[in-house]
Amino acid sequence: MSQRGFAAPAMIGKIVVSIAALVCAGAGFVNAASETGNLSLSMSRTLDATINSEVRSRALDQNFRLAASAEAENGNASSDMVLAEAQSLRALRPLDPVPVRVWAVGGIAQTDPERASNILVSASTMNKRDAVANMWLVHNFARGERVDAMITFFDQGLRTSRQLRSTAIAPFVGLLALREGRDRIGQLIRAHPDWEEDFWTEFARNQIALQNAGSFFEETGIDFSEQPSERKAEIYRNLRRLGYFESMFALAAKDRPLGEQSERIPPESLASVTSPVGWRLQSSGLVSSFYDDTREALIVDAQPGALGAFAELVTPKKFGSQLEVALERPAPEGGRLRVSATCAGDRSNMLAQLELRPGETLASTPLAEDSDCAFLLLSASIAVERGSQGGVELAISRIGLR
Repeated sequence: MSQRGFAAPAMIGKIVVSIAALVCAGAGFVNAASETGNLSLSMSRTLDATINSEVRSRALDQNFRLAASAEAENGNASSDMVLAEAQSLRALRPLDPVPVRVWAVGGIAQTDPERASNILVSASTMNKRDAVANMWLVHNFARGERVDAMITFFDQGLRTSRQLRSTAIAPFVGLLALREGRDRIGQLIRAHPDWEEDFWTEFARNQIALQNAGSFFEETGIDFSEQPSERKAEIYRNLRRLGYFESMFALAAKDRPLGEQSERIPPESLASVTSPVGWRLQSSGLVSSFYDDTREALIVDAQPGALGAFAELVTPKKFGSQLEVALERPAPEGGRLRVSATCAGDRSNMLAQLELRPGETLASTPLAEDSDCAFLLLSASIAVERGSQGGVELAISRIGLR
């Protein structure tokens, strides 16, 4: 099944649920009451002779939002008074988007959502910054799986206010799960919209965006290398944490500064500890580890009673490989160095394990074949006997696959 055919219904369904809340009054929008005071609809109509049409429009907007909130809570439809006022104001203010939106969303959409959508699309040519109308259109087009139209009105809505952006940016970024979404959003990003920074902030932590990160940069031609180093570090960190290794290595292949570093220091080298796709060192109270450039070795200092991992690497699996570890000096008494290779994301799937005995400097073992395992997690750990005098120091010159 195609990606669109598989992903679209589930993803669009989530968008519908997310956006439904945004359509209601007060959900991410500035409350009109804060600007106009508590103007009741009956008051605005009673004082029609003295209150100008602009104030009536603000009052109508406020009351529509309140009615929408009530509808979301107890299912009551927009009141007849609200709709009647919308009709009256449409005649007085034909270019005002508020009465058009109230009339379309509160009235026509109840029986003919397609007609309501056409009215709001037409009205948006005069005013693109009506947040409620934009989000209603996103919601309506989501139900029809019209991705391009959704993104058009998402874009208009995101340009409205930061308050709206904070709520709507996550479902918008979620559209990167779809090829159409990636293409259209990529076009917008290349034009540097004013919501671009909010987009990248959400992208770096959004699971859907991270899962599709490799495809997004590949298909849109946006240069991942030009992202700020702090953002790239966060993206790499979250890709690794979530186990999206395919995306992680796809981005690493497009990251020019990282590529230049990898030419000098391959990720599988113990010297790659500064690379986001290289070795990760861990230290605890009884174990410390660091890479010594002078000795070109990973130095491990473990105190009596120490037990735990001190280095890990995720790496693509190579068929027919052997897991190997080499020390600068023979392994001392009282400590056990263990190296394992498991399927990344499934530590229970052990593919190789070896242990260096005292006096040994080299050990290797074949890697078990597993066609379902694309990436390996290499892990090195140490255990030191409690009675060991002075602890153990190891200088590891190599851990990896051959």
